[in-house]
Amino acid sequence: MKNFNKFILTAVILFAAQFIFADSPLSQTKFFTAYYLNEKVQYAEELGFLDGVLAGYLMDQSVTIDLKAAVINTLPVSEKGKNNKATFEMFLGRKYGKNSENLNYSELSGDELFCLGYLTLMIDSKDVTQALSLLKLSSAKNSSSYTINLIYNLALAQNYLAVSDKCNAWSVCNMVRTNHSLNHDLNDEAGIIIFEQVDKYKDTCD
Repeated sequence: MKNFNKFILTAVILFAAQFIFADSPLSQTKFFTAYYLNEKVQYAEELGFLDGVLAGYLMDQSVTIDLKAAVINTLPVSEKGKNNKATFEMFLGRKYGKNSENLNYSELSGDELFCLGYLTLMIDSKDVTQALSLLKLSSAKNSSSYTINLIYNLALAQNYLAVSDKCNAWSVCNMVRTNHSLNHDLNDEAGIIIFEQVDKYKDTCD
């Protein structure tokens, strides 16, 4: 009987979780499939966590920002994401000759701040406070990047969804879509995948 009750409780929790995460364009939108021909994206999906190979790829200045975003997007949104963030901080620390706990964010490039912010975002899509601060710094350094601004605004959207403000969740993302002054450094297919989820909230603005 105890096992049966435990089974029922687990089923209820999983059932409820489907509804919780259904209102999460960030955690549910897997746009990395638009980059699946990239070997590092395939590697990240198969591995399931950030290692030295992927950390090096994220710090490589020759790699475009959308590919870095795609690699991070393959990783699951979970508490285990703390290890991914810690791994990246460790490699950043080695690069800048500092303890990972004493990183000077002003020294990091816009791309590095973006990756650190996005990895932070993948820890818990419901609490985006720390991720937002990092992504905001990244956006300030790479203000013309469509990819960086879109992920930053997806994080803002998540904040709005947390208080059931679906209209503003849609609006902040749509502002990026309609900002033609940005450098469109994101695969068109990836954009379609993201906005298929975001546009579900458009009708709440009517």
